[in-house]
Amino acid sequence: MPQHIALPPYDRYGISTFVVSNGQVQISHFGATKDADGQRLTTIEAQTAETFAHLRDALGEIGLGLQDMLKVTVILRNIEDFNGMHRAWLQYFPENAPARTTITSAFVSEAVLIQIDGVAASR
Repeated sequence: MPQHIALPPYDRYGISTFVVSNGQVQISHFGATKDADGQRLTTIEAQTAETFAHLRDALGEIGLGLQDMLKVTVILRNIEDFNGMHRAWLQYFPENAPARTTITSAFVSEAVLIQIDGVAASR
């Protein structure tokens, strides 16, 4: 039976942050429009870096890390942000990067430039 884990803020919305089943962790969407001090992040590099920092910290809550990532789907508002996203990506995955698909989509908020979801290996 799958194990559903809802960390803040997902727990307020009836969404699982992670679902663990059959040796894999399915990961809900992550994004960031503000930093830890509440300052608005307006560049793709800043939002990407903060998004992966959030993911890293959340994975740490369940005893995993970015090195456990198998697959990441990157969703960009603007394809023109691809290079900036990739520069920030390399800060978190300088080698042995997970598989990645990058697509574009509109978001509910105009402030959102990137969201990610993915799959990690469980331990």
